[in-house]
Amino acid sequence: MPGPRMTFACAAAAGLLWSGIAFAFAAPDRIEHPEHFVRIAAFTWSKARIEDMEADLTIASALPFAVDELEVVCTHYARSGVALASARRTIHTLLPAHGRIDVQKLDMGLIHAQTASSSCRIVSVSPA
Repeated sequence: MPGPRMTFACAAAAGLLWSGIAFAFAAPDRIEHPEHFVRIAAFTWSKARIEDMEADLTIASALPFAVDELEVVCTHYARSGVALASARRTIHTLLPAHGRIDVQKLDMGLIHAQTASSSCRIVSVSPA
C-alpha cells in the first residue's frame, strides 16, 4: 500500500513551498506578472521568402484590464528537437480586457535553414 499523499496544504505547513511540485501551485499576481495571463491561443507559421518566417497569431487575454506592447518570442527547432535559434518581436496593438486579437503575417525575421518546427510565447506586456 503506498504511503500518504502530501497535499498542497501539508506542503505549505512543512515549509516545502519552494520545492518542485508544491511551488508550481502558487498563482502569479495579475498586476506584477500580467504576461502570465496572456496566451497565444492559435499559431501558424510559414516561410515568407527564402529564409524569412511569418507568423499568424491569435492572442487571448484573461486580464481584467487592457494591455499593449506585447512581446513575443519564437523558438525554432530542428527535427531532432534541438533549439536552433529564437526571435523576439514586439506587437504594438491594444489587447482589450478579456479580449482576443488576430495578428497576421508577423515578420519574425530570418529562420534557420534546418527549422522543422517553431513555438511562440508571450514574454511581456505593458498595461495600456
